[in-house]
Amino acid sequence: MASSSAESSRRGAKRQRQNNRNHHDDSWVFDVHSDLVEEIFTHLPIRQCVQIGMVAKEFRGTWRKCRNLDFGRDFAATQPHRLAYSAAVDHAIESHHKEGKIKTLQLCFDPSDVEFLLEKWVRKSVKKGVEELDLDIFQATVSFCVPTNAEEAKLKELKLYYSVIHMLFNLKALVSLTTLVLRQVDLTDLIIEVVFKNCVHLETFDMADCYGVRNMKVKANNRFKVLMVGDTGFLLLCKVFDETTRGALTFG
Repeated sequence: MASSSAESSRRGAKRQRQNNRNHHDDSWVFDVHSDLVEEIFTHLPIRQCVQIGMVAKEFRGTWRKCRNLDFGRDFAATQPHRLAYSAAVDHAIESHHKEGKIKTLQLCFDPSDVEFLLEKWVRKSVKKGVEELDLDIFQATVSFCVPTNAEEAKLKELKLYYSVIHMLFNLKALVSLTTLVLRQVDLTDLIIEVVFKNCVHLETFDMADCYGVRNMKVKANNRFKVLMVGDTGFLLLCKVFDETTRGALTFG
């Protein structure tokens, strides 16, 4: 009888150890899957990251690691006023994970009287390796200087609306640029020439409703693919020089 009781105890202990191992293995698998899922979620727009955290507590802080800070027109339409928009964007950027990366920053607001916030947001995103920067300040009544003087910038796509580009910026910030889109931006012939000279990886240049360009000189590298120029009433001449064929096209 004693022998039977001891055998039963050994079998019970064995089952308990097996259950503990299985539970540990399941927890490890869950942790791995949870980390992988969170990494995927960080690539979603920030509004979706916040919504996911509201229904799944294990992802409640995922928005702080979000790489896609999309505060574009869709987000702006949900904000009752300009101050609410600025407060939401500032909170998201200030609360961003210390070691987190930002791939996309998209803004759409009127920065009148809060230009310092615009500059701060861009600078912080640049430090976090932002690759796509979309500044749509379409509601502004005056133009603003675009802060592009960060040496560590890794920008690949830059879209500017209602902005001013000054020559007093560090051109290292635009070395990696592949796409440049300009809308209602104050420019000069010299700025266009300098951009093409220094943006050695540029593939697409799209300009419309811009001011100040009279004689446009485009020095295209062997990567350049798309040139779009529209609604620039003061443009008199556009000359495209192709480095590959050593040829030139002139439009006027």
